[in-house]
Amino acid sequence: MRKLLLFLLAVLVLPVSCARRTEAVRTLEELEHGRIGVMTPAAYAEEVHHRFPKAHVHDFEDLMGMTIALERQQVDAIACLAPAVETLLDLRPDFCLLPDAGIRDSVALAFRKDDIRLASQFNGFLAAIRADGTYDAICANWFGAGAPREPYEPAGEAASGEEIRVGVEVGHHFLTMAGAREVFGFEPELLLRFGQSVGRPVRFVEITGGGLVPALNGGKIDIVANGVTPTAARREHLLFSEPYLYPDIALIALDPDAAGSAGPGLKDRISSNLAESNRFGQILNGLLITLRITLASIFLGSLLGIVLLQCRLSKKRWLRHLSEGYCTLVEGVPILVFLLIMVYVIFPGTGLPIITVATITYSLFFASGACECFHTGAEAIDPYQTKAGLALGFTPFQTFRHVLFPQALETIMPQFKAKCIGLIENTSIVGFVAIKDLTKVVDIIRSQTYDALVPLATLALIYFILTRLFSFGLDWLGDKILNRHV
Repeated sequence: MRKLLLFLLAVLVLPVSCARRTEAVRTLEELEHGRIGVMTPAAYAEEVHHRFPKAHVHDFEDLMGMTIALERQQVDAIACLAPAVETLLDLRPDFCLLPDAGIRDSVALAFRKDDIRLASQFNGFLAAIRADGTYDAICANWFGAGAPREPYEPAGEAASGEEIRVGVEVGHHFLTMAGAREVFGFEPELLLRFGQSVGRPVRFVEITGGGLVPALNGGKIDIVANGVTPTAARREHLLFSEPYLYPDIALIALDPDAAGSAGPGLKDRISSNLAESNRFGQILNGLLITLRITLASIFLGSLLGIVLLQCRLSKKRWLRHLSEGYCTLVEGVPILVFLLIMVYVIFPGTGLPIITVATITYSLFFASGACECFHTGAEAIDPYQTKAGLALGFTPFQTFRHVLFPQALETIMPQFKAKCIGLIENTSIVGFVAIKDLTKVVDIIRSQTYDALVPLATLALIYFILTRLFSFGLDWLGDKILNRHV
């Protein structure tokens, strides 16, 4: 036992003690053999590879992940779009800007390959605003020190043409950010002005980065505006506009002069992440959406689970095979893949609200687990129990109510409770399809504050309380039903 404890201690301590801790870099030459963080969807990652061929380039999914890695000295520097630098340095005074490495990027809108007309209209609009000075005014509003960053409000009568749906992922300072009611930033202003020029209203659809292209190809949106770089590989599948932005790529490192300085206190971090900009209210709204999807899916899924159970117990072979095949198929497909198929393949042109589609998806998914729970409960009952109940003078309904149901419920409830808790946890992925649930809202807050501790700790605490309440509630309900029917 002692040797086992020593081994576990070594496993825990060794990675920390062997972690490579280096002094903060000050020059580009120190990065030649250093570690640089880049975002994998960004095309500038290739430029970083060319500029620093001997460096170790680490791939990240978002800017938040890169900042955490830099803070922990897992990388020596991170590369990001220059428009994000000013806000990042304001929020993280322990970071500093390295000299210009001469790396540039280009940003354009993405369209479906067959939507040549809309892409041509935007290219004409872009050329016109560059010629009359409007483009320079938009840039001055959002970029540079002291920029006012005033959200754009279209003037005049509302456009009456066909709606333009623009897919965005918030959190890219100052390309696209989330406000109290609507997104705002450089890209939203550019698209709102474009909508005015062609007489069509613009609606922004918030989608996680990985879901933008499937949403575009599935017809859920018409344009992707997400700081996208038109690479050769992407041009094979998408149609791009002329680039509307040529941002520099900034390299950020830990500030050597700020090393060891204390960051914001816990109280300030809680205030920044929860109190400012009504962020706690946004979390509550996200919680309500999570509860709405969860409760509706449990109710509808349970009803469908009973139907599947009846098919499973049917004397008709094709009904039994249908029920078993359905459960096998659903259990063999990850819920995220199932959700993406439902949203972008099966229901893209139905006009149903995205929350309704998600509820249908989770109901179908939960029905499979509910059917298995009910079937286990049915199998746990001895067939002679029914005959014994009838022999005692009970009617068939009384036999089910007083003899069969209590026994089945004792077997079903533990598994059913686990399925319900699992469903709550699985709803955390609906942000991939543009639903502002609890997890998505917290992710947006993280992208705004560049703080992982407080938002994620809050998220974990809420989910813990939520699952405990569901567990206690189902236990209470099961005891109540059993006491009533025994």
